[in-house]
Amino acid sequence: VPSGEDYKNYMIDCIVNEGGDCSKRAKYKDEQFPQIATIYHKRIPREKQLKYLQEHFLAVKLSENKRKFLDIDWPYIYTLNIDDAIEKNSRYTTVVYSNRELWDDIFETEKCVIKLHGHIQDILVYKDSKCEIFDLPQYVQSLNNNKILLDKLKHDYEFLNLIYIGCSFSNEIDLLSIVSKTSITGNRYYCTIVQPDEDELLMLSEYGITHCIIFDSYEAI
Repeated sequence: VPSGEDYKNYMIDCIVNEGGDCSKRAKYKDEQFPQIATIYHKRIPREKQLKYLQEHFLAVKLSENKRKFLDIDWPYIYTLNIDDAIEKNSRYTTVVYSNRELWDDIFETEKCVIKLHGHIQDILVYKDSKCEIFDLPQYVQSLNNNKILLDKLKHDYEFLNLIYIGCSFSNEIDLLSIVSKTSITGNRYYCTIVQPDEDELLMLSEYGITHCIIFDSYEAI
């Protein structure tokens, strides 16, 4: 599965190749993921977009220690990723989609993975799929259309301890909207393999992160 940075670089390559203007590559490198995704979705044929998703986000296999991490009895799991790694490698097999209404008691009866930014199966199967949240218009629409899940996350943000693993927090508009509506109490742990610099620590604090834990590798996490 490509990282957010890998996916962004792929989209930049597609945009540059489509337009034939290599001089814009440096400019695009400085843009955030949602801005690049907006241009990519407008300029690149949908069939090509779907082919890339199909080749990179389906039938994902996890290493043994990552599967063991998912064996912990979490109440449920949020993910910003669209791939099928969690539901294919754990008991969190009930997928909760973004931008949909749902029954609240599903979290009491099923082991759920909450796909805040979309689910690969829905995107590939349905022409009218509305779960994907990558580009700027999708982010803006999600503030209303995804209100049920964002309200749930807001509740958890206020009353539970959260662990974020490997989230880039790069212009995550919906997550920032939650922080802006709550008073920061409780603990939020951020686990990463990259030592944040002073500016990055400042940005993490904007997302309410209270503890930053640095590991040598994702396997170590």
